[in-house]
Amino acid sequence: MINKNNPVGRLLKLIEQVQELRNDYATASSLTKREAWGKILDMEEASEMELVRAMLDVSDLARRSRVLIASFSPNPDLFLLNFENVELTVLPNELNRQFENTCSLISDDTITRLAFASDMLSEFYDEGEVSENELKDISQLITELYDEVKASNFEVAVKTFLLEALEGIRRSVAHYEIYGAKGIRDAFQTALGGVVANKDELQATNHKGIVEKFGTALTKLDKATATAFKAKEVLGKSLKLLGIVA
Repeated sequence: MINKNNPVGRLLKLIEQVQELRNDYATASSLTKREAWGKILDMEEASEMELVRAMLDVSDLARRSRVLIASFSPNPDLFLLNFENVELTVLPNELNRQFENTCSLISDDTITRLAFASDMLSEFYDEGEVSENELKDISQLITELYDEVKASNFEVAVKTFLLEALEGIRRSVAHYEIYGAKGIRDAFQTALGGVVANKDELQATNHKGIVEKFGTALTKLDKATATAFKAKEVLGKSLKLLGIVA
């Protein structure tokens, strides 16, 4: 079973889907690179800009995987042999080219090396897991909040911060297969930093209900990711002290 709690495991899961398409020649030969990655990332209805952004995140996942393998493996050259083929496969370029030209870069040997690398990394690096129910709960809350903030008349700078923070969280949850628990934790920490920077404006707003709901969302993110990382929650009474919750 693939360990998706580390970047290499998540990359392997995506590259295995490339391999599945490669093995289905009729499908691979009928799809462009854009269409194939739309299927792999479940973004078939997304705009090209959204897909490119997601593929850039997969490219970053490959970069992080290379760094971690090089850092933790006793023999990185063995695990990273032909790794550049993986990087070329996930690169968001030539999206109208036939996908069979791209997926031919992925061999069974490449998959095997990634699998061994993921297993090796699991001994040293584990981000933990956010449950499906938690992801669903957070996603629903963030979607509701985004719509409420968008329809509100917050001061422009505060409204921009809230919408950007919520969009960052939404993306990290929607693309959990790319970002993992670390991606959600990063989005949470970015949002928390914005709360501190906009503390006075958030305290002074008339939209107390929305601000408190935002605090509830941050608390859920903190709890879910702290559990995943087996770490302490960082908020505690902080939001009350910042005036974000009653």
